[in-house]
Amino acid sequence: MLTHLHLANSFQVASEKFVFQPSTLDKLIIGIWEQVHSTLNLDPKAIFEQFQVTPNGSSMSMGMVGHAHTDETPSAMAVLNNAPNPISESFSQMNVFCRKVTQASRVCRSIEMIVQARWVELFEEQVLYRSQLRPELSTTKHRKAVFMEACQDFDWSE
Repeated sequence: MLTHLHLANSFQVASEKFVFQPSTLDKLIIGIWEQVHSTLNLDPKAIFEQFQVTPNGSSMSMGMVGHAHTDETPSAMAVLNNAPNPISESFSQMNVFCRKVTQASRVCRSIEMIVQARWVELFEEQVLYRSQLRPELSTTKHRKAVFMEACQDFDWSE
C-alpha cells in the first residue's frame, strides 16, 4: 500500500532525475538573440583584412594563411612546438578564420530569417488589404498582384 510519504519520496527522486530543458523554440529565440546582439563584426572587409591568403605558387609559404595583424596571444600548441612549422600555423590560423566566417554567416542567417518572417506577415497584410478594396477579385489574383509588386521592388523578372 502506497502512503502519502512514499509518494512524496518517489516524486522527489523523480524530480531530481528530470531536468527541464528549454524547448526548441526557446533555443532558436535565444540563439538568434545572442547572435543579433553580439559584438561580432559582420563587415566582410574587416574579416578579410585580418587574414592574408597567399597563393599556392608563392615561394614563401606554399599557400598559407596568416594574420595580417593580431593582438591574440600564441596558442598552447604554438608554445609547445619548439620548431616553427608554417603548415601547422597556417592550418590553425585558417581554423580561426573559418570560425569567424561561420559566426558571421550564422548572424546574417538569423537576421535573414527575422526579415523574411516579417516580409511574409506584410505580404499577407497587403493581400488582405487589396482583397478588401476589390472583393470582386479572387484572393489568388490579389496574391499574384502583390507578388508582382514585390518582384518589381526586388528588381526580379517573372
